[in-house]
Amino acid sequence: MYKFSKLVIKNAIFALTFIIAIGAIAFSLLTVYIKNQTQEHQQTIQTISQQFVSDNESIEEVADKLAAILTASTDYQTLIIKNNSITLFNFQSSDNPVHDFVLAKRKAISAGKLNLQVQYKLAFTEIIKFLTQLFIGLIALSAIFVLISARLNYKLQSVIFSIISRQISNELAKINDPDFITNENTNEQLLEIPALQEGIAEIRAMMTEQFKHTTSLEMEAHVDSLTGIENRNRFVQFYEKQIVQESPVKFGVLLITRCSELQTINQVHGYNSGDNYIIKVAEIIKNA
Repeated sequence: MYKFSKLVIKNAIFALTFIIAIGAIAFSLLTVYIKNQTQEHQQTIQTISQQFVSDNESIEEVADKLAAILTASTDYQTLIIKNNSITLFNFQSSDNPVHDFVLAKRKAISAGKLNLQVQYKLAFTEIIKFLTQLFIGLIALSAIFVLISARLNYKLQSVIFSIISRQISNELAKINDPDFITNENTNEQLLEIPALQEGIAEIRAMMTEQFKHTTSLEMEAHVDSLTGIENRNRFVQFYEKQIVQESPVKFGVLLITRCSELQTINQVHGYNSGDNYIIKVAEIIKNA
């Protein structure tokens, strides 16, 4: 039976494994999504830059307008517009998220006929914040479920072990029945568990064999090996039992037979003849 603390640790490991698996899947999907969005944004920049003509405007003004259009429609982490090696526009987001390692690397693209180079890195702040809040909620719910599940499992296993203990006690209590060996197993099965029933059957078989062995030894201890008649120990046990049970029988006959010639037979004819003499006397008593 697991302790409550072990159940909590066990469930916590399962929950952590589940969260890590979900996190790995989400990270993989997010990486692919960011990569695709970054590559698709290259076409957007090229399409917008083709609409600019720099005949009447300076290259700086064109760069500012291009930057204004791009920043108005897209959230950037970094946006740099250059003309050859001269930086015409430089935008760096003030948000420096801890999860910046998820974001794609900065991309560089030539802006059509404007002789401009646009370097950018998209910001996915909202979606990453959403995923962060989702994982915080998932962790909180997992912690609650871990405690609830551990509590329910602890109660459930307490009930199951109580039923198993009662089932075993019922089976072993039948050993006190004098007809334990001959009676069949008619106890009500409180819980249908094949392994439990097999284990109880093995214990019952082992204790039945032990009971038979003990009974056989007890019979040998109470029977005289020479005559086959119950001996003095059995005589004492029988009358003590009758006294304890307050038998209604208040009258009886006690017969004492004295084998007076036993010593002479042993001395003259040997002990084997003496044993034969005792056996014949015992047969006469049995017949009577």
